[in-house]
Amino acid sequence: MKKVRYLIVGAGFAGAATAYNLVRMGAKDVLVIDREAVAGLNSSGLNAAMVTHRGSGEAEESLARRGAEFIRKPPDDWPGQLEFSPTGSLFLASGDQLAGQKVIATRLQAAGLDVEIRERDWVVKQIPILEGTEFEAALWSPCDGVVDIQGLLDGYLEGARAGGAEIWLGCELKNVEVQGGRFSAAKTDRGRIEADVLIDAAGAWSGAVASMSGAAELPLQPRRRHLFRTGTLPWTDPSWPLVWDMGAAYYFRPAAGGLLLSACDEDVFPPSLPEANIAAMGLLKDKLRKNVPPLQWLRFQAYWACLRTSTPDDRFIIGWDPGVKGFFWVAGLGGHGATCSAAVGEMGARLILEKEEPLGLAAELSPGRFLNSD
Repeated sequence: MKKVRYLIVGAGFAGAATAYNLVRMGAKDVLVIDREAVAGLNSSGLNAAMVTHRGSGEAEESLARRGAEFIRKPPDDWPGQLEFSPTGSLFLASGDQLAGQKVIATRLQAAGLDVEIRERDWVVKQIPILEGTEFEAALWSPCDGVVDIQGLLDGYLEGARAGGAEIWLGCELKNVEVQGGRFSAAKTDRGRIEADVLIDAAGAWSGAVASMSGAAELPLQPRRRHLFRTGTLPWTDPSWPLVWDMGAAYYFRPAAGGLLLSACDEDVFPPSLPEANIAAMGLLKDKLRKNVPPLQWLRFQAYWACLRTSTPDDRFIIGWDPGVKGFFWVAGLGGHGATCSAAVGEMGARLILEKEEPLGLAAELSPGRFLNSD
């Protein structure tokens, strides 16, 4: 039997960043477990590695700003070198969607970010293949970019270890013990683990961990998304920013001498390491044919799928479970894990250790918000 103070289920961005921040704040006896033998094997290691400040709402944008600042300037004692390329992002839009992008731009500018709305001619001059694409203007965010996601995830885990945390990979949670309405222990394939606090950072499996614990049944929904990577394309420019068409719902960015693309598909999918569906290639090809004709003939060298787990209001879940004492949620990051991880981990650690939460988002992101709604 193992006994610790804090047991974190999940070694992806949510769990790793929470562990990292807990030990930096002085917490002892932290243990992270993950069913996979390699950290980040699921969503955290399969995403598009984009760091964007534009979020689904003000709460997420606050966390994104704080998380992106960490990525740009990690602490002096950060293990290794964290690579970040500030390539920028362009969000193409027209009509009502453009009006929405202008609202977002105003909000981000008020927060001190160097973003602006750029007219179509300027955008096409930067990205000539968009000449035949229909859009009126774009939100230009030069502070966005691409991060080494494996380096970021490994840094959290190595930093947590350096602070005394243990990381057990290849350790699967089998069941959870709750006594008198309080979490007491976890049963794993490596034995029983007693702990004061269970932190549910299991990504697409967060709902399953909660179900084992008798915690609140929250509306978390995993959805599958596909990504496609080409081989080398001599006519692309590695300095191009991320291009995201808000109307047609697809994006592309430079990657490894070619392009990384997605049709932004989101089909409901059970928690798993999802197999890629070749039909998603047809969806992407169709969108490219209709919107970026020069890209319709692309051949893909690799493609894969990952899960994005989100909530109906597109906001994260960070906080204590309203029913089971000692059960803490860090879930529903919905594809924003890399950008927001440092801030999410800091917020979670502060709430767990009963420290001041500087962004004031505890009530807005509390799991109880779903139980209090009519």
